[in-house]
Amino acid sequence: MSSPNNDIRALQGRQVTHNFDICLTPDHDDYQLERVRRERVYAWHTRLGLPSYAKMKQAVRTSPGIDITEADVDLLPWNAQQRLDRREYERWQAESEAKGQT
Repeated sequence: MSSPNNDIRALQGRQVTHNFDICLTPDHDDYQLERVRRERVYAWHTRLGLPSYAKMKQAVRTSPGIDITEADVDLLPWNAQQRLDRREYERWQAESEAKGQT
């Protein structure tokens, strides 16, 4: 019997797909595309423990080594409670990728 953490069926339908644009280096042509910047901010949001909008902005201001700006934080869809709306983020990313735009 598998544990709930290892059960693939429990994860189906909840997985976020990424194209790993976060791996681009600053000298890459697409590094400053809005879609790529949004994906980098999303990755940092996860690394920082899913902070609120205000805490995310503070972390960007005060933490060395973060490769995003406060303006990049504004690219994510935040709700009225200052929490990230993950479904809206996924929708935006899918639309951007489908259009082949920023």
